[in-house]
Amino acid sequence: GVNFFYPYLTYYPYYLFYKMTDSLCNGWIIYVCCLTFVTYLISYYSSKGIVRNGFSSHIFSIFYVFSAYRLGNIVIRFATGEVIAMTFLPLVFYGLYQIIKGNYHRWYILTFGMTLLIYSHILTAVMTAVITGLMLITSIWFQEKRKARFFNFFLSIFSSLALSSMQIFPMLEQFAYSKIDTPGGFSLNDSSRTFGEIFQLSLKNEIKALIPGLLILITFVLILLQVRKLKRADYYLAGWIIILLIFESKLIVWPSNLSKIVDVIQFPWRVNSFITLFSTFLASKIFISKRKL
Repeated sequence: GVNFFYPYLTYYPYYLFYKMTDSLCNGWIIYVCCLTFVTYLISYYSSKGIVRNGFSSHIFSIFYVFSAYRLGNIVIRFATGEVIAMTFLPLVFYGLYQIIKGNYHRWYILTFGMTLLIYSHILTAVMTAVITGLMLITSIWFQEKRKARFFNFFLSIFSSLALSSMQIFPMLEQFAYSKIDTPGGFSLNDSSRTFGEIFQLSLKNEIKALIPGLLILITFVLILLQVRKLKRADYYLAGWIIILLIFESKLIVWPSNLSKIVDVIQFPWRVNSFITLFSTFLASKIFISKRKL
């Protein structure tokens, strides 16, 4: 599916490392190490831009980089596109934060984040676009200068589409002239789990099950212990974590008439990328007050 779902641009460094080492395995190890380092830097930069605290940003970066879901995509699924996409997700939501609550004149951060995401993994980019759009709309109640923020959000959208046109237009052309046949369909209902199963597998840190993981359970505990100290925006983010967990669980039964729309996602546990991002960031903010003590 390269260039259908996995664009060339961010995948190409792996090929260069393979040619340099003459080994698929060694090239992959070097590539993952480089991705991990870049993910850490982007996570730190994005967090510090929001909380203005270096220690908290380090905690977030460590939690996010070494999360079970990211590790599962590396060593179990070999899901290169999603691993690359997780590198740029913090930058996307840092850019969204700037538009919703920060300096909306820095809309270009969201543009760069989404563009890099599109050049990494198409499905993650689509899911992220839906979530960012919903977050912009549902956060309107604590926004100021709403018209200016919405204008800059749409400016970021059009800029992202322009910068990623080298991927989007060739892909649309391929879809128009090439038919994709699959041996069978996927239903979100087939791979969803109960809350009990998600908890048990996470407690065991069964990375092959592609669950949030033990580290995320620890972040949930940290958040619950400090729930009274959370601010309005923190409660909003916690609400998104709960919504995404419900989406991953069997509480939602997807009707068959929506199969052509939602079954392209294939597996509801794909939302663990966002659950991991939101929960590790929210938990890391707790260390700001702890550090001051």
